[in-house]
Parts: sequence; C-alpha cells; structure tokens
Amino acid sequence: MVQPSDVWSHYTVSDGGCWEWTMSRSHNGYGRLTVDGGGPGRNKRACRVAWELHNGTTIPDGCIVMHSCDNPPCINPDHLSIGSLKDNSEDMVRKGRWRGGSPPGELAGRSKLTESQVHLIRKMHAEGGIGYRRLAAMFGIAHQNIRLIVIRKTWAHI
Repeated sequence: MVQPSDVWSHYTVSDGGCWEWTMSRSHNGYGRLTVDGGGPGRNKRACRVAWELHNGTTIPDGCIVMHSCDNPPCINPDHLSIGSLKDNSEDMVRKGRWRGGSPPGELAGRSKLTESQVHLIRKMHAEGGIGYRRLAAMFGIAHQNIRLIVIRKTWAHI
C-alpha cells in the first residue's frame, strides 16, 4: 500500500517531461493508490493526490484533475490543473481526442446552429420571454429542439 506522502517516490520521467506513476494503475491507465489503511472508498487517483500535495489544499467538490499532457499516468504538477467536467470535455474536443459518437455542438456534422446562436436562443427565451415556436421559426429548427436547448438537454456543454 502506497501512502500519499510516498507519491513522489513512485514515478519515472518520460521523454515528454511526464512523471509516470510506476505503481498500480486503473483499467484506463490512471495511477492509483490506497489511502487511510485501505477499505471501501480508499482508492484515489495518483494525479489527485499529487495535485493536492503540491498545492497544499484539497480539490474542490465538483472539480477534476485535468492533464495538459493527455497522459493518464502522469503526476507531474506542471501538467495538472483542476477544472469542471465541462472544461475537460472542451479540452478533449479542442485537442481532437473525441472518440464517442458525434462530437458536441457545432462540431457535429449535422449541426444547424453555432454556439453563439445557442447562447442567443437561451438569452432571448430567458430575458425576452420569446416562446419555443417563435424561436424555432427564427432559427429554422423544430420547437422541440428549442426546448431541449433551453433546458440544457442538448448543447449542455455550453
């Protein structure tokens, strides 16, 4: 069992400057360690422990550790930052790492709207009280799709 204080003694440096975790890894390559004597809920990602040790604080609720190097076993504090799931998804799309289905938003091949139009739709509905059917006619899409945009069932990443 590796304790959090031992994190800095369990990595090797790669050519790209990554500090790759040399102990146990999850099925998707992230380093992992057991804390507080083991037991349920005691496994943590090594990158989370590394970020917290380096920054001297805990990761805020709802935040995740993101890797600028896109290398899951990396624990190099210079490659780690915290952000939301939305931040991480946007980073993934921006870097061309999207692998599932259609990419979100205007990157989807059949998208009829841009992000700025989606922002405008939400603003016009919220501030101007313009209904779904009228917005649908203005933007050339079905009113059901306007509703899904407004309630963030679609275009939820923005």
